[in-house]
Amino acid sequence: MTARSKHFLVIAAVLLASPWAIGCAGSPQRVNDVQQVSLRLQGSWVLKGYRPNVGLETPLAAMLALQVGQLHIQIDGTQLNAQGPGLQVTRTYQILEVVDQTATLAVTEPTGVSERVWIEFRDNLLTFRPMDAPWSGVGTLQRL
Repeated sequence: MTARSKHFLVIAAVLLASPWAIGCAGSPQRVNDVQQVSLRLQGSWVLKGYRPNVGLETPLAAMLALQVGQLHIQIDGTQLNAQGPGLQVTRTYQILEVVDQTATLAVTEPTGVSERVWIEFRDNLLTFRPMDAPWSGVGTLQRL
């Protein structure tokens, strides 16, 4: 699997948080809001789908199709572990902003590169939208 494929699938898997937060837009987040999002993210999830805004190259589209329903994400409050066919990765997360049932996360790779991901909770589903090019699109995780 290429590094690009792994990066894409991690962003898709992305949805986890760590319990620490940083200030956003000049006003610090309420600790309670960050803790609530962190607790809601913890547990086991599975990738239900992902629709990119721009068509994917054939190999990447095939890898994504293989992961739907098979990519399992375990969130423990400090990191995300994603495992699916031909894929096993660990990433750290930081909650950047919380607004009602939504939040913005920073997902950090071992290289130190971070991607921002917007999430929204709806019952046992988590909708996510990577905010940084080239991974724009919308995906869904379901709690197991």
